[in-house]
Amino acid sequence: MTGASSSGGDQRRNRNPSIRSTVAQGRWRPSRGLAATLLAAPPCSARDTSRGNCKAEPEDVPGQGGVGEDNSVRPSTPCAGSAWMSQCDPHQSNRFDQGVCMVTISDVAKRAGVSRSTVSYVFSGRRAISPEVRARVADAARELGYTANAGARALRTSQTRVIGLLAQFLDDEFAPAMLQYIQGVTDTARKLGYDVLLVTDPDGPAALRRVTDSRMVDGVVLLNVAEDDPRIPLLRNAEQPGALVGLPRDGAGVDVFDLDFPEAGRLMVEQMVEAGHEEMLLISQPHDVVERGGAYVWRLRDGCMQRAEQLGVRVHHSFAPSRAPEIGECLHDLLDEHPGVTALLLNNEAAATALPGVLHQRGLSAPDDLSVIGRYSEEFARVFSLPFSSVESAPDFLGRLAVQHLVHRIEGQRPHDSAYIARLVAPVFRDRGSVGPAKRI
Repeated sequence: MTGASSSGGDQRRNRNPSIRSTVAQGRWRPSRGLAATLLAAPPCSARDTSRGNCKAEPEDVPGQGGVGEDNSVRPSTPCAGSAWMSQCDPHQSNRFDQGVCMVTISDVAKRAGVSRSTVSYVFSGRRAISPEVRARVADAARELGYTANAGARALRTSQTRVIGLLAQFLDDEFAPAMLQYIQGVTDTARKLGYDVLLVTDPDGPAALRRVTDSRMVDGVVLLNVAEDDPRIPLLRNAEQPGALVGLPRDGAGVDVFDLDFPEAGRLMVEQMVEAGHEEMLLISQPHDVVERGGAYVWRLRDGCMQRAEQLGVRVHHSFAPSRAPEIGECLHDLLDEHPGVTALLLNNEAAATALPGVLHQRGLSAPDDLSVIGRYSEEFARVFSLPFSSVESAPDFLGRLAVQHLVHRIEGQRPHDSAYIARLVAPVFRDRGSVGPAKRI
């Protein structure tokens, strides 16, 4: 190697001569990740710095934190002086590369007072470790600024600790509702020690093939599942396990989780009939959603219509936009077209957010003039201050189920070839006082 001496001592001193020269000239600046390993000191020569002979003064590197002689982490304070290496010694367990002191697993083990293998098990999750030890290791890693090397871990374990999430923000769907499913996936993955790679490529099959063939992920969750989704055959044949949030026509070979939409439709009608309503209007997602395979729209509609027929009541049905201001205009038109309607059933989140303004403009209120039931989550109602009763759509719960079962397959707790799950979550009615006795408009 150019610049290396044949003697062992010179090899150690010249392992990274560019770093020695930049430190000596005062041009090297520590990265923020080195806050726990760098201190400030009076100027030193290149010879002293390379041999670690500079002695620390109690000041820290400007804008960074530092570690005192008692190994306690101190907040950063302004100071003058050149940077020097405190506990980061290129001849010891730390790695010193391109001007960066890399904290290793050995450093974490030493700080936590445990073995290297224990630290490895804590980060990999491959063996049960007591909560007390896990906390000590986590504290030590945080103090030292340690981050596990994902590349090395992948080579060692053939796992990336990454879950692929394929989702799209489509123009004809309400984006805030989609975000709730994504949050359910990412929050659960983080708690289980996995990162999430969000893939929004409109060419879903190509994106899925790319992330699975390259082994970028250990498993895949699909959102925006269509009735005949072209991604599913590819996922079924991939080496990595997969889970769906959404019920397709054929879910063989993957775990499937969804709301029981037919039952949700039946529940909405039953609640209105109990209050004396005989004529209702169901407002669904845009028809484009159905055309591209959004079967949940017609599943809820069919549940409504079947239950209405059984109970001898009438339910009108209409598709509606998912964007403002079109949705507000559409609601006005629908109420004008159906003056005998006394109850609204909303399977359209955009309609639910626009309805309070529409009712106010028409001098109406719920439940005095119209009874209303929507289909959305408790969190969605809170964020948009919706006063309407609803059937819980449970996006966070569905995302959590998908990730939990996927991780069980990734980690071997459930073998890849074991029986696959198709679970429909029972709808729950959330009463917010928007259903009252029937009244003609």
